[in-house]
Amino acid sequence: MTTQEINIETVTEEIYASMPMVTRFFLGKTRNMPAAEDAAMNGIVKAIENIEKYNGKSKVSTWVITVAYRLWLDTIKSHSNSRTVYTGDTVFLENMGGTYEDNIDLDSQVSIWDMVDTILSEKQTAVVLAHYRDGLKYREVAEHLNIPIGSVMSRLNSAKKKLAQSGDFADAFSEV
Repeated sequence: MTTQEINIETVTEEIYASMPMVTRFFLGKTRNMPAAEDAAMNGIVKAIENIEKYNGKSKVSTWVITVAYRLWLDTIKSHSNSRTVYTGDTVFLENMGGTYEDNIDLDSQVSIWDMVDTILSEKQTAVVLAHYRDGLKYREVAEHLNIPIGSVMSRLNSAKKKLAQSGDFADAFSEV
């Protein structure tokens, strides 16, 4: 075996080993275990298909999460905009504006959303996460949570006020 084959075998093993971490990452995004498992598995498959693109500049698990996250975002965008369709790696990379090598700072993302979760009510948190973290539009949030769009706007407004009053987010929401 050559060094390249051993490296690819090692990276492949690390990709498979990252499945629980990738699933936990998506569970935080979706709050739905089947959806999190699907997104994680899709990312694992995409990473395996594109293993030759891994350059070793980041941890394998971080690279896999980046691949999975970009694929998941592309899926969300294709559902909200029927003109966007995944047609292959080249189009995927062009639409997403980059490469698979980008590094996501997971620690800071997790801590910010955990802080939001401790400050807001459960209903406010669900709307804030869907809109700000997941990037859904008001209409999409309403459909996703099965609530009226007016409730989405009201919960976002009250959440902004509550966050503005909190010491941790006062600067971000001081204009509210």
